[in-house]
This record gives sequence, C-alpha cells and structure tokens, in this order.
Amino acid sequence: MAVSEARKRANQKWSDKTYKIKTFRLHLKHDADILEYLDTKESVNRYLKDLIREDIERQKKEAE
Repeated sequence: MAVSEARKRANQKWSDKTYKIKTFRLHLKHDADILEYLDTKESVNRYLKDLIREDIERQKKEAE
C-alpha cells in the first residue's frame, strides 16, 4: 500500500524534529584508505558514534 502525502509530510516533520544530520566529505583519492576501511563496517553510523563517545569519555577522564 502506498504512503499518503500527508503521512510523508508527518514523517518528515517528525524526522526534522528528532534528528540532526551531520555530513563530511572524503576525497576518493586522498582518503581511499578511510573509505575502504569504512566499507568493512556493518554500520558506519554506529561506528562513528561509538568513536565519538569513546573520545568524549577519554576527554572527561583527562580533564579530571
């Protein structure tokens, strides 16, 4: 069953209110090693969030 236009708008409104999207660029040639490594990850989103959280915790411990 197709999704109605009203449902699409409601979903988009909820998404805009709930999520913040951050992007970054990787150069195909200069960052090929990073791109290759990220391709091995099941979820790049989860991997990056875990790395950031580890960094936050590390910085908290260093500040103590």
